[in-house]
Amino acid sequence: MAVVWQISAIQFNEKILINGIILRNISWPDHLKTTRLKNFLLVISSYFRRRHKNKDIIISTGNAEVTAKTDKNGKFTKIIYQNDIKDISILDPDTGEPFEIIQSYPVFFPDNDNPVVAISDIDDTVLISNTQRMIKSIATVLFVTPQKRVHIDFTVKVLNALWKNGSRIFYVSKSESNLFAILTYFVGNRGLPVGCLHLTPYISFHQLFKTKGGKKYKETAIRFILDNSKDKKFILLGDDTHLDMRIYHIITKAYPGRILKIYIRKTTKHLSGTKKTDLDNLKKLPVPVVYFSDDEDMTAELNYIENLQVK
Repeated sequence: MAVVWQISAIQFNEKILINGIILRNISWPDHLKTTRLKNFLLVISSYFRRRHKNKDIIISTGNAEVTAKTDKNGKFTKIIYQNDIKDISILDPDTGEPFEIIQSYPVFFPDNDNPVVAISDIDDTVLISNTQRMIKSIATVLFVTPQKRVHIDFTVKVLNALWKNGSRIFYVSKSESNLFAILTYFVGNRGLPVGCLHLTPYISFHQLFKTKGGKKYKETAIRFILDNSKDKKFILLGDDTHLDMRIYHIITKAYPGRILKIYIRKTTKHLSGTKKTDLDNLKKLPVPVVYFSDDEDMTAELNYIENLQVK
């Protein structure tokens, strides 16, 4: 029997984006307080699961039913034009029975009237992932259990200050959806604001060794959020390890007047080559850029957020 591995319903004004991933014949522990060995086995096994590929499904919202179809990665996406949803379930069109939704993370992410939205990367922005060093990054994912992953205090405090002021939070990462349960466990158990996760597609083991379209995916996801939040201004958070600086430069130029501030975490003492150029280009934009260290004094930034007024 297929199960819903991941699902979210994200409200934008009077429409709701529903997307998720369906897998076949899997079981998953009730919690992720595991040993290093169990963590290794859980992560590795995620790349060998069968996806519910190219199948028709029915999305029920309590108010209506709409049809959709999964893609080659078991993913489905549908936009419905409703103000709210009573409930959500994914049905097998052949039997009419609902697939089990196994995630413990919230499903519905309502819109609000707050004029400020935060979009944050995850790896090396919210939690230490060592993505700049491939072997160490792989070892971190495989052998460091979710409860022992280290968060980045500066980012967590900025996001919580924005959340306290009513801002919506979106997490946009190039991490694959295989890691959804681990990442949402981290968010839910480390005092981070609950926000929708946008991750790259669920992949198989052999796809791990192929080039990922992380830049294209992240840019597309961020553009979608901005395009569907036309009355909002944005604060962007990322780091200097990969593509965040380049993506945020593109987004800021493409959406003039929409970006209030950019935070970039410093992961190394000295930048060189293209990364230094990316940071220099970012700082030339007519938007404040904070290039912060993990031990940075938070006073100025917390005051900025507390007194933030958007016209």
